[in-house]
Amino acid sequence: GANLFRQDERGRLAVHLAATSHCDVLGVLLHLAPATLLVADAQGEVPLELLCGSPMLGDRGEEAGVLDALVDAATSCLASMPEQTMQVLKDRPNAQVAWSQIAEKGNCAAMRLFMVSPGGAGDEISRYAATARDQERSAYARLQQTCKNIRLLEALTADYEIERKGLTEKELELELAMAKQRLVERESAHAKKVEELENELRSWKSKVRERDQELMVLRAGAGKSKEVSSGQLSIPDTAKAVNGHGIGSVGGKHAEPGTAAMDSSPSEQPERAVVQSIRRLRLLGTDASEVPEELKGSISEMRASLTAAVDRLALDLYESQAHFLQELLQNADDNRYSDAATPSIQFTLVKETRDNNTRPFFFAANNEVGLAEPDVRSICDISRSSKSAATGSTTTGCKGVGWKSVFCVCDVPHVLSGGWRFKFSSEGLGMITPEWIEDEDYARLPAEVKAAHAAGGTVFYLPLKDPECVLSIEAEMKIMEADAAQLLFLRRIETIHLSCQPRSTSLSRAGRDSHVVAIQRSLGETELDGQAEPEHQELRFVVCNEGEAVVALPVIEEPPPQRVFAFLPVRRVGFHFALHAPFHLVASRGDLHHTPANAELRDLAAPAFLEACRSNPDIAACALKYLGEEPADSFWHPVRIGILKGLRDVACIRSSSGLVEPERCVLRGDMPAAQWVTDDILLEARGLCFALDSPDHEVLRDLGVKVFGVEDLIACLKHMCLRRMQHVWTHPSRNRMLSDLYSSLADCLQADESLLATIRDLQIFPTMTPTSQREVTWSSAVGIHLGFCPELPAYWQHAFVKCLSPELMISSPGRMLFSMLGLDTVHEEDVAREALTLLLDEQREDEAPHFTKTWYALAVLRRRFLKGIDGPRPWKEIFGSLLLPSGNCLQPAGSLRLRTFLGAEERLPKVIIDNIYAFCGTGHPEQQALECCSAPPPKMPGLNWDFGWEVFFWKLGCVPADPTGRFADVFVEATLGLGSLLQSGDFWREASTLHGAMDYLEDIMQSSTGSSKRWWLSQLPLHFGNQVVTLKDLFLHEAFHSLAGGYLPYLEGAPREPRVRNLLRRLGISVKTDGEGLLKCIRLLRMLQVEDAAVMAGLYVPLDQSGFQAMWTQEDLILVPGAGYKRPEDCCWQSFQNGLLKRCCRLEGLAEHYERFGQ
Repeated sequence: GANLFRQDERGRLAVHLAATSHCDVLGVLLHLAPATLLVADAQGEVPLELLCGSPMLGDRGEEAGVLDALVDAATSCLASMPEQTMQVLKDRPNAQVAWSQIAEKGNCAAMRLFMVSPGGAGDEISRYAATARDQERSAYARLQQTCKNIRLLEALTADYEIERKGLTEKELELELAMAKQRLVERESAHAKKVEELENELRSWKSKVRERDQELMVLRAGAGKSKEVSSGQLSIPDTAKAVNGHGIGSVGGKHAEPGTAAMDSSPSEQPERAVVQSIRRLRLLGTDASEVPEELKGSISEMRASLTAAVDRLALDLYESQAHFLQELLQNADDNRYSDAATPSIQFTLVKETRDNNTRPFFFAANNEVGLAEPDVRSICDISRSSKSAATGSTTTGCKGVGWKSVFCVCDVPHVLSGGWRFKFSSEGLGMITPEWIEDEDYARLPAEVKAAHAAGGTVFYLPLKDPECVLSIEAEMKIMEADAAQLLFLRRIETIHLSCQPRSTSLSRAGRDSHVVAIQRSLGETELDGQAEPEHQELRFVVCNEGEAVVALPVIEEPPPQRVFAFLPVRRVGFHFALHAPFHLVASRGDLHHTPANAELRDLAAPAFLEACRSNPDIAACALKYLGEEPADSFWHPVRIGILKGLRDVACIRSSSGLVEPERCVLRGDMPAAQWVTDDILLEARGLCFALDSPDHEVLRDLGVKVFGVEDLIACLKHMCLRRMQHVWTHPSRNRMLSDLYSSLADCLQADESLLATIRDLQIFPTMTPTSQREVTWSSAVGIHLGFCPELPAYWQHAFVKCLSPELMISSPGRMLFSMLGLDTVHEEDVAREALTLLLDEQREDEAPHFTKTWYALAVLRRRFLKGIDGPRPWKEIFGSLLLPSGNCLQPAGSLRLRTFLGAEERLPKVIIDNIYAFCGTGHPEQQALECCSAPPPKMPGLNWDFGWEVFFWKLGCVPADPTGRFADVFVEATLGLGSLLQSGDFWREASTLHGAMDYLEDIMQSSTGSSKRWWLSQLPLHFGNQVVTLKDLFLHEAFHSLAGGYLPYLEGAPREPRVRNLLRRLGISVKTDGEGLLKCIRLLRMLQVEDAAVMAGLYVPLDQSGFQAMWTQEDLILVPGAGYKRPEDCCWQSFQNGLLKRCCRLEGLAEHYERFGQ
């Protein structure tokens, strides 16, 4: 708490003691009282000089924080008392050394500025003070200019907004209200129309469902009525079997032991006895005389009816001639097998034999346990299957008519099974009446058939009727080969062998695991003398069930159409997945009954399919492929509808990002621009993906997939960064790409006018950069144009006018967008407005040192000003508000001096100028009081380029150069070149046509310093022949040429503008033949020693008439040819005739020279 300024008896402060003792407390003391650093003690020493060489100025002071305190204290003294600080440094060398050490060690730039010699400290302060005052004045000028800029920008912005719309504020509000009303009305009408269409669609769908239900009920009722009214077709005396073959049964559960024919002979084979007993029951082999006469007619009629019925069932029931293959497969699946056997069946078609003596044949071999008597009896009957309703859950057939389909291809089918060997005939009741195969007939059977029989299986041997049967069977076998799904739903059969020369195929179930069933297929080329190496393939299925319905989906990239199954194939309905359920089929097995029971089974298909999709991503990826085409039969429409509804929350649509849900997908659709939108941009901008699959769009719309629309396009365009847009510009198909984009936006804008503002703000228009026409920058439609103004140089406009790149080649549909957005070639008024906006931008200093944009903007305003055209704002508001380039910075115009005088500027190299001044005996001009404007861009053709800039900058507020004022404004080029310029009539014609030029000339010649400028200009040298004359020696050609001819220097072509004539007169140029001009003419002719009496006579007459006689009587202005010019008092009209008097008289006679020109 001690007073830090209290002194001891030696006048020392606490800071003095700390400085001499090198104590760390010095930093604390200086922090509390910085000014004590400069307080002197009784010996006149200050703490600063005591620190010279102190360790506190080294590492120790830096570690203790003393050095930072010293820097803060020194800068505080410098700011609060600069003169005292400088005086201390000036008077005390040790203090200055310590100051330098603190500045260097503390890295303080402010202290370095004052590291001066003691003698120059005052001058340095003065210099810094003068610099500060200059900066203060410059800052004030900038502040004034900035305030004016703000007012001008506010007015310019208001004008621009009004002009852009061309409407008043009230009109704009009215137009906006009307547009909103139209939009509301349009949206309301559209919503109403959509609602009406949706209601109509729901009504039609409801009616269709009602009709389908009615039709289903009617069909079900008709089927029940038919079953009740129909009876079985059978032979009355045939024994009823508990177990027998049905619609395609060749085996199954066998009858109990002990069942045998009552009429069999003990000496016969049991199997043959059964066959014979069946034949006797058909009254075959019976003596007709034993039959009562009254029964013969009834028996004949019954046989004819039964034969017709069997023919109908065997030949006309099925659509395909080779349908019997499916019936044989069904029989094999219903048969019984030993535990050690793998249930299988082999279908073999032999089209040619080794000896070529046997016609084509077919045989089927099944490794079942073999036929029993009930099986044989059911084969020999119709509608009396060995598979009753009690066994229906483990067998497929039950009607007992399917096996008879073999008669479509064969007239004599053979059955071989164990001890059984019999055949049937297609004649009469031979289709149901067996005939035993004798040994000699058996021996003639093909070796392949006998080998299959010897192997222990059941064989059906079918000698084919004709070659057409071969083609039909071969086609059916190929279908079975291609449709591996039929193995999935069989109860027992695990392997199917298909052999058709020269091709052999084996289909077998490889096993089961969860929902996957694998089918192995081996293909081999079979030759008559051997077998080729087989090829092994594997086809996998994903199987899912829902109740009694099972769906099987082949795991393949392009799944083929699959069939509906009821254990065996029924038909294709359009799906590419197999569907199995215990459907109730029509008798031909070609279709389903449309019954409520079948409808319940059908409706289980959609849940099973959806479960497969949810449990297996690979299946979900192909879900739409499995769905296939819309079924032609309306009975199956609910399956498709249910699947589509369930897939809406399943990732089943392929995209570049993998599988996604339908709600996250869009179709590219017909919009031209959609084909150019990449998947990554769509994903980043909208979180959506393009669907890679391309099925019917109706299917995807039912799934909720939308088509790529204008909202998606606009979002993608907004998301695209500059890098991606530059990639568009460098794309080889950029013109087509942008044409499609613009045409798409034009279509969208035509459909919805409310998108105008959104589309206008999209940065999708390639505009030229100020530096290169080949490079582009992407801009919105606001403030851009189709092309530059033709009245102005294009390179002027590059800097601030946004124009579409000339390399952009857009189609006609794409250019429609430009007209809808109001894009057009830029007008000069718009260029001027943009130029003024650029010039009012305070950030232009980034352009230093060339300020290219600034110069081009100034050139636009200069052109309008010199032509007398109004600016973007009134010129009086613009003048004084602009910053102009000067060196590497921008300065207010009022603080700058013009670099030219009447278009002349200093161009000679400095070394030449120095030599000229040295030759003249003068020093080089001192530094200019005002900074000079920078040089404008390179000249354009025309005399008014430099002079025009000079006039324009003068109007902006720059100070004109004064060659007659400060020596700094004098430059050699003005003295050497201005005379010939001002003698040119072209200069004066240009000046009279340039707006503001005459004001500028009058200002520099009529101001307070105008008299000296006029005198200096009038003394400018001119070459006239071999003579050197001055500007004031000129005469106006049109006034004096008729009097003086070619003896005078003239100014030719000057306009008759009064202001021009007045300026010429002020420069000393004679513009009319008055007394003063005539006297000047005579004097110049005298100086040029012209002795043409005729010319002089022509001048004396008007001079006499002007009344100027008294003004020239004292000069030698009378030309006496041969004697020169004399005073009037030395001349007379008539000289003496006497020679002596004539010689003695000093007067010159004029009559002899001028009498011929009249009095």
